[in-house]
Amino acid sequence: MFTVIRFSTDADQSEALAKIATQLLARHSKVLPPRRGVFAVVADILDGGRWLDHADAIEKFVGEFRELITWAIGLGFRVNIDTAVYSEDAAVAPVVGLPMDAKWLSLLGELGITFEFSLSMLNHHLDS
Repeated sequence: MFTVIRFSTDADQSEALAKIATQLLARHSKVLPPRRGVFAVVADILDGGRWLDHADAIEKFVGEFRELITWAIGLGFRVNIDTAVYSEDAAVAPVVGLPMDAKWLSLLGELGITFEFSLSMLNHHLDS
C-alpha cells in the first residue's frame, strides 16, 4: 500500500504551487515539486503497512497541513488523497478490509478533500 496527497489545478498558478511545495517540504521530506507544464504538487504520506496505519497517517497529515489545504482549495485547487493497493498486499492478507469511520470521512469531507483507492494487479516493487 502506498498513499499520497495531490494538490492540482488546471491553470498555471506557479506562485501558489511553489508556496505549497515549500510549506510541505519545510515539515515533510517526501515531496514531488511541480514540473513545467504539470500543475500539481504530490507528497508521500505512507509507503507500506496496513490500511489502519494509512488511515492514521492520513488523519495526522491532514491535521498538520489543514491550513495549507484550506488555503489551496480556496484558490481553486483540487486536493486528493490516493491510496494504492497492490497485489502483494493480498499476499499478506487475501482479503483486504479498508474500514473508514465517520469521523475520518467527515474530516476529509469538511475540508473538501477527495479520496480514492487505486487497485493494481501489478507488483509495487518490480524486480529487474
